[in-house]
Amino acid sequence: MIIVGIVLAFFYGSWILKFLFLGRSEFSRAEILLYFSITAGGIVLLGMLIFGIQRLYFRRQSHRIQAQNDFNSRFKNASTLLYHEDTNLTLVGIYTLHQIAIEASSEVKKQRYVAVIKNLLCSFLRKNSEGFDAEEEKTNKEITRKKPEMVFQMVIDLLFRSSDTPIYNETRTHLTGIALNSLNFRKAQLRKAQLSRADLGRADLGRANLIEANLTGADLSETHLSGALLNRSDLSGANLNRANLHRVILHGANLSEANLKNANLKKASLNRANLNNANLSEANLIETHLNEVDLSEANLTKADLMGAKLSEANLSETNLSEANLSGVTLTNADLSRTNLRGTKLWFANLSGSKLKYTDFSQALIGENTDFTDTIHAGKTLEEIRGYTPPPQK
Repeated sequence: MIIVGIVLAFFYGSWILKFLFLGRSEFSRAEILLYFSITAGGIVLLGMLIFGIQRLYFRRQSHRIQAQNDFNSRFKNASTLLYHEDTNLTLVGIYTLHQIAIEASSEVKKQRYVAVIKNLLCSFLRKNSEGFDAEEEKTNKEITRKKPEMVFQMVIDLLFRSSDTPIYNETRTHLTGIALNSLNFRKAQLRKAQLSRADLGRADLGRANLIEANLTGADLSETHLSGALLNRSDLSGANLNRANLHRVILHGANLSEANLKNANLKKASLNRANLNNANLSEANLIETHLNEVDLSEANLTKADLMGAKLSEANLSETNLSEANLSGVTLTNADLSRTNLRGTKLWFANLSGSKLKYTDFSQALIGENTDFTDTIHAGKTLEEIRGYTPPPQK
């Protein structure tokens, strides 16, 4: 194109000038050479500009393809290192995958890598630890791990506890049946996580976010959960024996048939939770909020509920024998057929509660206990089976 422009300007320069300058018919050779030089120079510059833009475009395309190939190559190599026999190389693979996820999170076309990497790391955790069979007796059963503890802890830290954790929040966490006992999950982001049948015994889950998590049948014995968020989580059938649930939030959670024997639930909030048929014997429930909970058929033998709030709670057929109910609030609660044998009911408020066929045998009921507007199936308090009024001064 440049050569054609130069030839036209050289041989037909005078005609071109006549066309451009309609008022003149004659041009000197010097003028023709001047205009020819200007025209040729302009054509050359235009050609160079077009060539430069085209070259830049192809270079960028080449770099993009190269970068994509490097990205895929890095991902493939890091994934391979995950299952390397050398622990150090495994750690390199984990960290490299995490860095790739960070890079991918900032580019729309590569964001799919974030979900792939999270699922890959969760799968790595599942494959390298052996959980327990919910139908087998777990007592004295050894947990088998194919990698050192620090490898598991690194994955947990990067996925759930680091400042970069939010990049993984859009992807669900699948750790069903995992054995991660005694590890550190403090402040971990595990919202809606699938942890059914997981072994998290003696792990630190303090202040962790487990809202709407699935922990059905999970082992959380002796686990530290103080300050954790478990709103609407499913812990049905879970083992929380001796677990620390101090100030935990369990609003609307499902704890039916869960084992909470000797658990510390002091100042916890379980409003509207389902604790049907749960075992809370000898549990610490001091100043715990249990308003509108379902504790029907639950076992609270020797539990300490001093100062607990149980307004409108369902305690029908619940075993509260020898429990401490001093200062407890049971307004409008259902205590039908509840076993209160040998309980302490000093300064308790049972106003408006249902006491149909409630067993008060050997209960220690203080003079300040409020029985206003209680329902007794047509009987007076003195006529209720086993009721013993406080001694007269």
